[in-house]
Amino acid sequence: MRELTGAQLKTARLRAGLSQQQLADKTGFHRLAVGYWERKKVKFTTRYGAPFAFAKALGMKYFLTPKRAHAGWGITECENARLERELTRLAQLHAHRLTMARVRCSQNPQRHALQGHERTRQAPL
Repeated sequence: MRELTGAQLKTARLRAGLSQQQLADKTGFHRLAVGYWERKKVKFTTRYGAPFAFAKALGMKYFLTPKRAHAGWGITECENARLERELTRLAQLHAHRLTMARVRCSQNPQRHALQGHERTRQAPL
């Protein structure tokens, strides 16, 4: 990931016409986290969760791609699209497996139901 400064993050947010609260709502972080990263004087990488989410929400594509892609070698746009498709497929597969597990549990509720004393962790009488 590329290095980013707090000033660059703040400039991008202002260009997008967003307040700190609006950016926080868009990314799911607290408003104070936005202010924290904007006040950073040193460069930081976008591999951290909050700066990556902020850069993504603000459309800062330069900071979301690996350095080697900018150097002209490494991940191409075609490979990146293929990886995005693969991630989408894996997410769908995971969701399908969770659904199937829920169906199996609902088909045999006695198998998964707790007995009376197990519900409250009390010893049987």
